Amino acid sequence: MRYFNVLDLVNHLEKDRDSSEDKMVGQLSRYDLLILDEPGYLPFSQKGGALLFNLLSHLHEKVSLVLTTNLVFAKWGSVFGDETMTQALIDRLLHRCELIETGNESFRFKNRC
Repeated sequence: MRYFNVLDLVNHLEKDRDSSEDKMVGQLSRYDLLILDEPGYLPFSQKGGALLFNLLSHLHEKVSLVLTTNLVFAKWGSVFGDETMTQALIDRLLHRCELIETGNESFRFKNRC
């Protein structure tokens, strides 16, 4: 299992674009489960969205993915910067998936002191 905040993962992919993308695909393909937290809270560049799309396309049907987000799919285009690519990404993510909606109430707010 491996955990990433999505923005941190995208920043890593952008930083070492030429050398890290294939390396990351190879490394992450070895895991059974990849957890991606908070896609959509902070936007990233269109290039970053394309790099993430490419990474997830390579991992599609090879690695189980868990995504945690409060952002509805309809708003993902503004984060990824490209509606067509975003729709293709959502299509891959929803293929053979179990979508679990826990509601809109914040766990942190609900359990505040």
